[in-house]
Amino acid sequence: SNAASTDQENYSAAFQPYYPYNFQTLLAMIPAQPADSAAKIPPRKQPQSPSPVPTEPSKPTAAEGEVPADLVRDLPDSPDPRANELLKLYRRPQQAFAYQMKGGKTFGLYSVHQVSFPSPLPGEFSANNTIHCEYYQCGGDSPRPAVILLDVLDGSMMAPRLIANSLASQGVHACIMYLPHYGPRQGQKGELEKMTDDPQVLIQSVEQAVLDIRQTARWLAGQKNVDGGRLGICGVSLGGFIAALAAGVDTGFSKAAIIMAGGDLATVLMTDAREVHLIKQRLAEMGIDREKLITMIEPIEPLTFAGRLRKTDLLMVSGSTDTIVPPDCARQLAAAAGTEIKWFPADHYGMLKHLLQILTHTNNHFAAANWKTPD
Repeated sequence: SNAASTDQENYSAAFQPYYPYNFQTLLAMIPAQPADSAAKIPPRKQPQSPSPVPTEPSKPTAAEGEVPADLVRDLPDSPDPRANELLKLYRRPQQAFAYQMKGGKTFGLYSVHQVSFPSPLPGEFSANNTIHCEYYQCGGDSPRPAVILLDVLDGSMMAPRLIANSLASQGVHACIMYLPHYGPRQGQKGELEKMTDDPQVLIQSVEQAVLDIRQTARWLAGQKNVDGGRLGICGVSLGGFIAALAAGVDTGFSKAAIIMAGGDLATVLMTDAREVHLIKQRLAEMGIDREKLITMIEPIEPLTFAGRLRKTDLLMVSGSTDTIVPPDCARQLAAAAGTEIKWFPADHYGMLKHLLQILTHTNNHFAAANWKTPD
């Protein structure tokens, strides 16, 4: 419900004053018999339905613009020499780029737009060279925080859309970024499967995802009703690992939420979970053991840059009996980032029954009133 002007940051009902009522007391106020002086209200006449007036369907609007070259994301050095060496992979020229935004449907407090712009790391798959986003834009012109959302492994988009709807309903812009080779970024059939068949394709895709996230953050910062000093990132499962990596590399996100994810990718990729069965089998065929794998994935390992998360307001949510992302993987990331974990007694898929609580934690974490004023 919309309880205040949309020009205010906290316009949803949850942020307005609450008043307690005793329902039994209210019921007791109803007399057993109506007073003689009570007005007699005649029965309401049923209105006749007017004849429908044909209307033309509204056409979605489209807008084009450009993010200037001087709107850049800083990437500060790391005191860790090895981490600083690996940061070179992510130090790419930040050039001006054009974008397209197609107007979509309006859902009360927000509208959803389809946004696209070029990836800063183009490759052999042409469809993957364009970043696609679903942008949940809040009403009003006042600058608000914005959060980039990343999806799970199956690419169903259910989790980020639920979070996006929840955030936008409380006055925080949400931008779902399709990961490389997912959704409209998948061209040829079987292209996505190459990520699990070839470890190098997986590594390159994750590196591209980090650069794409930085590009998306630049686009968000250039929008007139977005507060570029209050940008966050949130990911679930696979998206959580990439969000942790991107936030550690970038350091420009004020807030981050890592849900059902952690660090130590080598352990995750070598569990007996069916989700990693194909890549585990492929690693065995290529003669890549755990030690070789740790070396290979060092540039995309969240723990490599986790120390840089200590300045980020970080929320972590994990399942205590998760077999896909073992609890120790979450603990390692939390320890390196200097944060605590909100645990739920569930495995990876059992976390669904705690969905409302997880959404509540996420909403509170990113609520407009809970962001620090940028320096």
